[in-house]
Formats: sequence, C-alpha cells, structure tokens
Amino acid sequence: MTASVTAIRLELRPSRRPEAIDLGALLDQALGEGGTDSARHFFFISHHTTAGFLDPGLRQRLAADPKRLAEFLAALGSVFPPDAGYEHDQLHLRDELTAAQRETEPLNADAHLAFIGGGFTNCISVPAGDHRPLWFIDLDGVYLDRNNLTIRRTRSATVVGYHQEELTERVRLHVPVPRGAGVVRLDDPEFGIFPRIRETLDREGISSGRVGIRLSDPSPGVGITVNEFEALLMGRDLTRALADPLGFARSGAEALAGTLSALGMASGRLRRLMDRALAHPAGRFLRMQRQVSLGVLPPEDEAGSLAMDSGQPGVLVSGTYQSPLLVQRAGTAGGRRALEVEFHRFG
Repeated sequence: MTASVTAIRLELRPSRRPEAIDLGALLDQALGEGGTDSARHFFFISHHTTAGFLDPGLRQRLAADPKRLAEFLAALGSVFPPDAGYEHDQLHLRDELTAAQRETEPLNADAHLAFIGGGFTNCISVPAGDHRPLWFIDLDGVYLDRNNLTIRRTRSATVVGYHQEELTERVRLHVPVPRGAGVVRLDDPEFGIFPRIRETLDREGISSGRVGIRLSDPSPGVGITVNEFEALLMGRDLTRALADPLGFARSGAEALAGTLSALGMASGRLRRLMDRALAHPAGRFLRMQRQVSLGVLPPEDEAGSLAMDSGQPGVLVSGTYQSPLLVQRAGTAGGRRALEVEFHRFG
C-alpha cells in the first residue's frame, strides 16, 4: 500500500426506477476542484446486485448519449418487465425470509435479470482523463411497498484512485459444471477457489487492488456475473431466461427491436439481426460477461473507515448479497471449466 492510493465512498438516493447517475460528476464534487488530478486511474465498485456499470463496450456506444442510454434501459425493461410472474417475487415461497422481511422485501426479480442479461458489471476502471459520463445504473432503488408507499433506497459505491496497476500473480483454476442451463456459485466452499484467493492476497501483501476472474476457454452460452444466489431467482427465473431470453417480454419482437435499435443498429443490419436472434434467441440475445473484477481494499477500522495507511493485507470488497456466478445457457456442455484468476496491486 502506498500513500498514492485513496478511496472514497459515494452515497446515492435514486429518484426513479431505473435511473442513470453520473458518478464521475459526483466524484468531482466530492473531491473538489483539481481533486481528480491526484490519481491517474479510478476503479469504481458497486455494492449491489441490481445496480452497476455499463460494460466497456456498451459504455463506448452509450455513455455520451443519454437519450440512447434511456432507450436501451427502456427496451431492457420491456424484456424483463415488472410483475411478469417471476418465482423470486413470490415471497411466500422464499424460506430464507422472515415474516417481517416478506412485508418489506422489494419485488425485484426483473432488476436482477436485467442486470445479468444486460451485461452490467459490478466494477469498472477508467483513466482520470476520460471525461465521458460514468453511469451508475440503478435498476430498483425506488419501489412501492405493500402499503403502496414509495420507498427510496440508499445505494453506495466505492471509488479507488491510484496511479498504476501491477499484475502480481496469475493462476488457472478449474470448476466442475453441470450440463445445460444452470448457475454455479464460484465462492462455494467445495471448490476452494476463494480460500486460495485470500491466501494469495496475504502472500502477495496486496492492500488495495483487484482480482480478475475470467473464462480461460470462453464458449457460446457461458458467462460470469456478480449477483444474488437466491434459489428461486437462479434455479427458476434465470434458468427460464437462459432457455428463452424473450419469454418474460410482453412482446418479444418489439423488445428485441428496441434493444438493438438503442445500440445504434442501422435498419438493414437491425432486420438481419432480428431474424437471426428470433430464430435462435438463446444464442443471440443475452449479453453475458466473460470476466469480472472484485475490488480489494484494506479492512475497515473501528470507526467504519477504510484503513488505507494500515499496511494490512486487503480483503475482497463484496456487497451483502453479491456472489460471483458462472452462468450457462441451455444446451451447454458440462464438465470442467477453466478460470484464469489475476491479482493486481494498485499503487
């Protein structure tokens, strides 16, 4: 850990669902004039499973055009609309919830599926000189409770400023996967992946940085995301979406056309993509990541602040419900999948 690494927590209060909030502008306000000159790069971390960032490809297309971004979010909302019969939202089936929690739990399966299917990411790194908006996409920060009252949730993101990034270690690990559609929790103790990650962080003395996990042998229909591993959501709703990505949409063709149009497809190419996607929806529609990053920061001190100057080995930054997940579409071969895990130190 060096003094050149800094971290700041941003607290957000969305006013509508969904909402895009420019964290770059908020960071400038928090740091004050010239504050961003203290770092060459910024690493943004979302602590939520229904709020995060556009992947680099989507950011390249949509970041500078709020109108097209709004069109994309609206189209994604038509693919995964609220109240579409999601089993995750049938709270009486959720054994992990208490009676009191069932009264306040938001009905948000659509937001989880939109996060995964839209290819959103929990972390993103940008150079300090990139002045495009850094959109934090919140999919369910505002909702109606059982008494029809509007609830506004507090959302948070951590921003790490640093000068350089050093790759310190790269290892290849394997995880067994079943055949066909399904979700595998990569932090399952049975696999031993995360104990090994923690051992490496301690051995390398990484106080602040990131751990990258990517598919070494990417294949169609397989991706990695960070989301909530809830049985009905992952075992029923997501499995259904993987088999038929337009199955929840009120009008599959219109939803797909809106999404592709928002991505800037020309009319001729749009028609060709529509034909191919509707003929083979499971293989064409969902945008799934091939890699994820997990932030590493020093543990918090007794006051709840990050002890950036403590010199202690860092810990993985994880929101309450966040889990790294390997996701497979229907028809995918089973066996063992290779993962490449990289350890990066900020300095």
